Amino acid sequence: MATTKKATKRTTAKNKTAAKTARKPAAKKTAPTNGQAVAAPVDYLYEIGVTAGEIWQKLDDGGPMSVAALVRESSASRDTVMQAIGWLAREEKITLDGDRTRQIGLR
Repeated sequence: MATTKKATKRTTAKNKTAAKTARKPAAKKTAPTNGQAVAAPVDYLYEIGVTAGEIWQKLDDGGPMSVAALVRESSASRDTVMQAIGWLAREEKITLDGDRTRQIGLR
């Protein structure tokens, strides 16, 4: 029985060691900055989602608008506005009418 207890103690000690190493978070690898300031990462999906909500609210308040008008009235960049329009179109929340001066309205 003595060998069984020793074997069990060894196995338990190995399991504890394995459990301790498994709990440690992996070290994050970061690019060297060479002493330069680095901008904080931006959550683009969050920014696009907020802009989509802003556009939806503007369309709800003022009716159909052109893309240019939405860009002028938005606080976001043109690219973000276009991505937000795509987001709303994918969710089938807006209609796109017209050829040359595309009007965007709510469904």
